[in-house]
Amino acid sequence: MSHSIKTRLAEQFTVELDANPTTGYEWQVEFPRKMLRLVRRELSPPGPEIGGAVKQRFVFEALSKGNAVLELSYKRSWEPRALEARKISVQIRE
Repeated sequence: MSHSIKTRLAEQFTVELDANPTTGYEWQVEFPRKMLRLVRRELSPPGPEIGGAVKQRFVFEALSKGNAVLELSYKRSWEPRALEARKISVQIRE
Protein backbone atom coordinates (compact mmCIF):
# COMPACT_ATOMS: atom_id res chain seq x y z
CA MET A 1 0.00 0.00 0.00
CA SER A 2 1.37 3.42 -0.91
CA HIS A 3 0.37 6.86 0.34
CA SER A 4 1.72 10.38 0.05
CA ILE A 5 1.98 13.37 2.38
CA LYS A 6 2.68 17.00 1.52
CA THR A 7 4.18 19.21 4.19
CA ARG A 8 6.25 22.34 4.63
CA LEU A 9 9.74 22.84 5.98
CA ALA A 10 9.80 22.87 9.83
CA GLU A 11 6.21 21.61 10.06
CA GLN A 12 5.22 18.48 11.93
CA PHE A 13 2.99 15.73 10.55
CA THR A 14 1.59 12.49 11.97
CA VAL A 15 1.37 8.99 10.56
CA GLU A 16 -1.20 6.82 12.37
CA LEU A 17 -1.62 3.07 11.89
CA ASP A 18 -3.58 0.26 13.54
CA ALA A 19 -1.41 -1.99 15.71
CA ASN A 20 -1.78 -4.75 18.28
CA PRO A 21 1.33 -4.65 20.48
CA THR A 22 -0.08 -7.25 22.91
CA THR A 23 0.66 -9.84 20.19
CA GLY A 24 4.21 -8.55 19.77
CA TYR A 25 3.47 -6.76 16.48
CA GLU A 26 4.42 -3.10 16.16
CA TRP A 27 5.19 -0.76 13.30
CA GLN A 28 8.86 -0.04 12.75
CA VAL A 29 9.88 2.86 10.53
CA GLU A 30 12.93 3.72 8.43
CA PHE A 31 13.36 7.25 7.08
CA PRO A 32 16.08 9.65 5.85
CA ARG A 33 17.36 11.34 8.99
CA LYS A 34 18.79 14.28 7.06
CA MET A 35 15.28 15.18 5.88
CA LEU A 36 13.03 14.10 8.74
CA ARG A 37 13.21 13.95 12.53
CA LEU A 38 11.08 11.57 14.58
CA VAL A 39 9.63 13.86 17.26
CA ARG A 40 7.74 11.15 19.14
CA ARG A 41 6.27 7.70 18.85
CA GLU A 42 3.16 6.81 20.85
CA LEU A 43 0.35 4.32 21.27
CA SER A 44 -3.27 5.29 21.90
CA PRO A 45 -4.91 3.73 24.94
CA PRO A 46 -6.51 0.37 24.15
CA GLY A 47 -10.26 -0.02 23.94
CA PRO A 48 -12.32 -1.91 26.53
CA GLU A 49 -11.74 -5.34 24.95
CA ILE A 50 -8.76 -7.42 26.05
CA GLY A 51 -5.99 -7.57 23.46
CA GLY A 52 -7.71 -5.00 21.24
CA ALA A 53 -6.04 -2.96 18.56
CA VAL A 54 -4.62 0.49 19.26
CA LYS A 55 -3.39 3.34 17.08
CA GLN A 56 0.36 3.65 16.75
CA ARG A 57 1.42 7.20 15.92
CA PHE A 58 4.66 8.59 14.57
CA VAL A 59 5.10 12.38 14.66
CA PHE A 60 7.77 13.75 12.31
CA GLU A 61 9.28 17.17 11.66
CA ALA A 62 10.43 18.15 8.17
CA LEU A 63 14.09 19.25 8.26
CA SER A 64 14.91 19.94 4.61
CA LYS A 65 12.95 20.34 1.40
CA GLY A 66 12.69 17.62 -1.19
CA ASN A 67 11.16 14.15 -1.41
CA ALA A 68 11.53 11.46 1.25
CA VAL A 69 10.12 7.98 1.75
CA LEU A 70 8.94 6.43 5.02
CA GLU A 71 9.29 2.65 4.98
CA LEU A 72 7.07 1.00 7.58
CA SER A 73 7.15 -2.67 8.58
CA TYR A 74 4.58 -4.33 10.83
CA LYS A 75 6.50 -7.08 12.59
CA ARG A 76 7.67 -8.64 15.78
CA SER A 77 11.14 -7.45 16.77
CA TRP A 78 12.47 -11.02 16.98
CA GLU A 79 11.17 -12.13 13.57
CA PRO A 80 12.99 -11.32 10.31
CA ARG A 81 9.89 -11.03 8.09
CA ALA A 82 7.21 -8.37 8.26
CA LEU A 83 3.53 -9.25 8.34
CA GLU A 84 2.80 -6.07 6.38
CA ALA A 85 4.85 -3.30 4.74
CA ARG A 86 3.92 0.19 3.60
CA LYS A 87 5.69 3.07 1.91
CA ILE A 88 4.69 6.68 2.35
CA SER A 89 6.20 9.37 0.13
CA VAL A 90 6.68 12.76 1.75
CA GLN A 91 6.99 15.91 -0.30
CA ILE A 92 8.56 18.75 1.69
CA ARG A 93 8.40 22.28 0.34
CA GLU A 94 9.31 25.69 1.72
